[in-house]
Amino acid sequence: MKLGDYTFTWTPEKWELPDEVRYSSYVKTYQGGAFFSWGTDIKGVEITLEWEFMPVAQYERLQELLRADAEVVWDPEMPDRLFVGTVTNGPFVVGGVVTDSTTGATGTISKVSSRDGLAYIEVTGRVGEFGRGNTITDDSDQQKSATIQTVDIVKRYNVEIQEVTGKVFEVVGTNQFYRRDVKVTLVIVSEADDELGS
Repeated sequence: MKLGDYTFTWTPEKWELPDEVRYSSYVKTYQGGAFFSWGTDIKGVEITLEWEFMPVAQYERLQELLRADAEVVWDPEMPDRLFVGTVTNGPFVVGGVVTDSTTGATGTISKVSSRDGLAYIEVTGRVGEFGRGNTITDDSDQQKSATIQTVDIVKRYNVEIQEVTGKVFEVVGTNQFYRRDVKVTLVIVSEADDELGS
């Protein structure tokens, strides 16, 4: 996992993917009421990362990022998963490059597996967006293809660091200091440019 140009030495033990929030309001009027909805948005949603323990060096680096008071990219560095139907000339092979025939999105297959009865491939280095219902093909001599049933993509976001907190803790029997009960709160500003892939 990365925050700006910093790759975490220890990844968080607890965190959740952000979801869009629906903004709405109900106003009572003399004869009833009016409901207003402004749709959904990801801006302003918080991402909380938590560690039970963290090396002091990592804690200090996160504090530096907080003090810089600048927008950075949060990248969970998780591969995209494309759940697919029957693979013609299959199965797909690790290392192959797949292309979405509708959007032109591309990515390199890093894993081929199955879950809950559906076959899926993990894709890294994605450029563009894969679409549900679209056909993907690989770059092999005997081209393999399949229809995308579901797209599970963990996006990158431009964020502001709202807080970094933790308690001082010394491990008994060593001279190594750690921070304990560390919590980092990020606030989403916008989706990050995805041309670098995931």
